Amino acid sequence: MRAFVISTFFFMAIVAAAYGAAMFEMGECPDGHVNGDSWELPGCQGCDCGDGWYGCYGCGLMAFYYDTYSCYVQDNLDKGYPQCCKQELICKGDEGFDESKLRPDPEQIRDLPVEVEELNTIDDPILVVDPDESVE
Repeated sequence: MRAFVISTFFFMAIVAAAYGAAMFEMGECPDGHVNGDSWELPGCQGCDCGDGWYGCYGCGLMAFYYDTYSCYVQDNLDKGYPQCCKQELICKGDEGFDESKLRPDPEQIRDLPVEVEELNTIDDPILVVDPDESVE
């Protein structure tokens, strides 16, 4: 039985590593859940209860490479897990496109009245450490 629990734990850890963050605990399942139960948590997370263990997992980090001046990524957090993990790439011309969700075009923000010197000021001195010297 213990070998089954350990192998199940490692299988779920591999699946979670492929899909996102995960947390596993040995012991009773929370909130009255029992062996075989599955439930969702806020923030697009799913949980499973096993015999003497439970685990919760989320979507993890996803990266999209796209034209941020013509497209944006739409979350689906109103859907249940794991459908809420599936983000949509929406571009100009797509149904439901919302211009206000685009990143501003650099040509449009180029002439804003902000001086570069204002953006590059540092009030605190920078500590430079020589790697060959010990720091106390």
